[in-house]
Amino acid sequence: MYVDNLPEDAAEKLKAVTDILRQEQYMDFIANRRFRMTLLAKEGVGLNRNLTPESVKGLRFIPNYNLKQPLEAGVEKTIETLDLVGLNNPDQTANMAGRVGCVCYLELLKAAPVALPVDGIVEAPCKTLEDVPKETVLAEFEGMVLRLIFSGIISITADIPGYTQKIADKPEVFKVARLLGLNMDRVPNMRHETVRLSDDQRVVLQYVNGENTRDEITEAVKGHIDKGEMTINADGKPLMPGTADLEELLPQYIDAQLAIFAGNALLEA
Repeated sequence: MYVDNLPEDAAEKLKAVTDILRQEQYMDFIANRRFRMTLLAKEGVGLNRNLTPESVKGLRFIPNYNLKQPLEAGVEKTIETLDLVGLNNPDQTANMAGRVGCVCYLELLKAAPVALPVDGIVEAPCKTLEDVPKETVLAEFEGMVLRLIFSGIISITADIPGYTQKIADKPEVFKVARLLGLNMDRVPNMRHETVRLSDDQRVVLQYVNGENTRDEITEAVKGHIDKGEMTINADGKPLMPGTADLEELLPQYIDAQLAIFAGNALLEA
């Protein structure tokens, strides 16, 4: 919990508390938190509470919020504010202000669920904001990055992502998710989160094993539909085996499921 996330009056009072343990306990009272975690480190590792942008420079960043509404085409060059909603909890809202910050955050969203390093975040905005030098983009992002982290708008990781948004010729959902998906509708993704799958997605998942092309996945799923083992709907109506609609729409359905798997960090890079 971050002091500056509290209402202004509470934040000011807590900042006056110089004993960090007392300050954290007061924050626990405010949040009604009953359990506190302890971070264990190897002997000799120093604790640094005076974080600077330099402290997180070697890490990668992941957005925790999505756009509340899709943006109109071409507005990236002039956008000044973003209204955001939580990716896992739509009731959570936040906002971004400032042209450079907004464009940097949009770059994070484009890459999600793949985490980006600082260079990856500032490179594209330099092309979008043609009148803003790279040094300025970098300085503005570094000036806001700690606030974004501690307010929960972005998360950090030291891991080089093993997942991808790109759908390969023979895409592969990582093995743990495939195995658990045989019997469960909740599977882990490669960001250590839980993803809920529908029954039909669990069937598709088993064929996204790195051995099948998109067309082969489509044919395998079509076999389940022909046997009456699964159904998919279009406009609220089931697509019947042997119909032209099934032949036309099933590949589109498979493409949509692969995109969902990619967006949920289930596809291996």
